[in-house]
Amino acid sequence: MLIHTPTMFLVIVTTSFTLALAIAWISYRKNNSLFNPLFMWSLALALHGGAYLLFSLRGYINDAVSIVVGNSFLSAGFALFGEAIYRFHDEQPNRLTLWAPVVFIAISFSILLDNQQARMVISALVFTLQSAALLAFAIKMRNNTIGRGQYIIETGLVSVIAAMMLREISFLLGSTKLTSIAESNSIQSYTFITVLVSLLLLSIGFVLMTHERAEKRALDNQAFTKFSNKILDLLSLNRPLDDILNAIINGIERLHPEMLCSILLLDKRGRFLNRIFAPSLPEFYNSAIQGVEIGLGVGSCGTAAYTKQRVIAEKIATHPYWVSYKELALQAGLASCWSQPVLSSNQKVLGTFAIYHRDEHAPESSDIELIEAVAKLASVAIERSSSVEQLRESEKHYRLLIETANEGICVVNDGVLRYANPKLCELTGYDANTLTNKSIIDLIYHEDQAMVIENQKKLLLTTVNDLKYAIRISTRHRGVRWFELSGVAFEWHGDNASLNFLTDIHDRKLMDEKIQQLAYLDALTQLPNRRLLIEHLKQALARNIRNASYSALLFLDLDNFKPLNDKHGHNVGDMLLIEVARRLQLCVRQTDTVARFGGDEFVILITDMDADESSAHTQTESIAKKILSAVADPYLLQTDNNGTTITVEHRCTASIGVITFNNGDSSGEKLLDRADAAMYRAKQEGRNTIRFYQ
Repeated sequence: MLIHTPTMFLVIVTTSFTLALAIAWISYRKNNSLFNPLFMWSLALALHGGAYLLFSLRGYINDAVSIVVGNSFLSAGFALFGEAIYRFHDEQPNRLTLWAPVVFIAISFSILLDNQQARMVISALVFTLQSAALLAFAIKMRNNTIGRGQYIIETGLVSVIAAMMLREISFLLGSTKLTSIAESNSIQSYTFITVLVSLLLLSIGFVLMTHERAEKRALDNQAFTKFSNKILDLLSLNRPLDDILNAIINGIERLHPEMLCSILLLDKRGRFLNRIFAPSLPEFYNSAIQGVEIGLGVGSCGTAAYTKQRVIAEKIATHPYWVSYKELALQAGLASCWSQPVLSSNQKVLGTFAIYHRDEHAPESSDIELIEAVAKLASVAIERSSSVEQLRESEKHYRLLIETANEGICVVNDGVLRYANPKLCELTGYDANTLTNKSIIDLIYHEDQAMVIENQKKLLLTTVNDLKYAIRISTRHRGVRWFELSGVAFEWHGDNASLNFLTDIHDRKLMDEKIQQLAYLDALTQLPNRRLLIEHLKQALARNIRNASYSALLFLDLDNFKPLNDKHGHNVGDMLLIEVARRLQLCVRQTDTVARFGGDEFVILITDMDADESSAHTQTESIAKKILSAVADPYLLQTDNNGTTITVEHRCTASIGVITFNNGDSSGEKLLDRADAAMYRAKQEGRNTIRFYQ
């Protein structure tokens, strides 16, 4: 069957460029990097198309370009097919073997430009050898490749070899003679049809092989993700590190039955291979490695841990220290090994992860990705285990500190006591079982409960962590006592809670109150003294400005107090002062202030009166008269006279000076001076009377 050769050229050119563009587009969609295997394959197809385009232009372009460049393109296309296949398998090609034929074609065809028969024989021989070399490599890598794509490629290469050998034999035997490549005969037709079919087979096979690998990697990734999630579940359950590392090894060996795995941990000093997890490796091999100091050439694991770099055993097999470990590996039936250091988050070596094969096996990119991913997973497990162990140690220390602390400590979650230390039990008089799951409010004195609820909310809902305040707690054995409560927000079993510290300040509080009394109260009558009166005056002046109301100051002095003291002694005089203080308090409101100014002098501060001056004057005068009447009532004072109780009847009156005010123009001291001046006027004008300051 004869086919019109120029037409065949056109079909091959169209097919080659169409396939090249299609595969280039697939390459772009799958991988944007230049010179990835698919892109190199499309480039090889483009060279084949370019070669046949140059052949079809014979007679229109220079023969040297058509013949030499065209055949060089064909040879270069086979070289690029080789580059793509080698790169697909992550193997380093022998580029001299791949590209030497291209140079040979270019030189020989330049020399034999006028010898058509010789060129045909040489091209057939070179293309046969190039295809055979690719076929041999494809068969060699068959065990590392899955699916049907590799077989389709091998079929295409066999087709090329068969066509080229037939062509070569026919030319050598002289059964085929051509004066031009464009001539049509049966060998030419068979050759070009085979070329077309082979290009299709090679392209379909390589795309399918790439797709099958991608599918396998997707399935492997899916399986590895499921495996990783299982390991992470074990981590979340705080399973022991030994269980997790053994699960990692068993999981990888199930996913990849051809692999044997080990994880070696370093000791705390990071110098020795301490703990070994390798259930599938021989016991004698594990025993020989355990306890070995890491270093260069100390096995692939020892070297990886020492250098912090991935180690493939064959790369260091020539090291003098490697010999003994290599012999040991051979005894264990291990032909190849890759070791990856397991690094912590701060790049500290924790150990190594190793993959062993019983046959010589160089790692592919997927193998490197796997060993790196497993090393990271092991790193997470080891660091998590270390963190958990450190946390347990810390918890022991903190628990010891909390349980021996000299202050009460408790955890409150949702208003309920979840933990109480022994000191809090001692302070409150309740045992731990009684306090646990008890509402904290049940312990708080009823007047302080609202304050505690509000502060607990503030502690949990804001960033405030320095709340410290005094509260009263109803203890079981010592009644109501004062405590100082402080706390911080923290997490308790995954929930918001507060850690609270309680210190018994009852004695200090009582002392403070006593000091307060001494500082602001009169020791005899328990009335406010001069200092506290001045404070109340300042507050009254400020309130008058806000409310536009009047206040009044009454300065009172007893008229005949000294004769009582002189006749019956200071004890009776003190009794009189106490009774006067009581009567004065009954004459005014609780919001008003009755103060002892000194000796037999008292001051009454009346606040929040009418805003009208005349009405305020009238109100004050009425209160002053009421006080005069109350003070003037007889006093029956009991005292002891040589063991006998006697009753002293006494009558006295008072002189009162009054000033009303409603602004802050005057200070408290000036107001007191003016009220005092009005009181002296009352004394001068007959006593037992009231005088307003003019």
